[in-house]
Amino acid sequence: MHLGMTLTRARQAKRGEIASGVYCDDSDFSRSIYIVLCCYEHVRLLMSVAPTGTTWYIKDINIIYLFIDDLPERFTTEEALKADDIYGYG
Repeated sequence: MHLGMTLTRARQAKRGEIASGVYCDDSDFSRSIYIVLCCYEHVRLLMSVAPTGTTWYIKDINIIYLFIDDLPERFTTEEALKADDIYGYG
């Protein structure tokens, strides 16, 4: 969510329209999800080539996908945090 809001502010600043009420629109949210999932896939790749004997503590590497799939099309920050609590991701 922080990345989405950062992208929102950057987009607004570029247009010169900084408002007091800031809302992450669909394009900013989609871009942030794309960036996060891309980074996630890179981490999975790096973990797959880690030296033998390295210990990684991961509950479920696909939990972020479950978290995103569980969110409604439109949601508030509070709803996202509640879903995060259910999955124990954050």
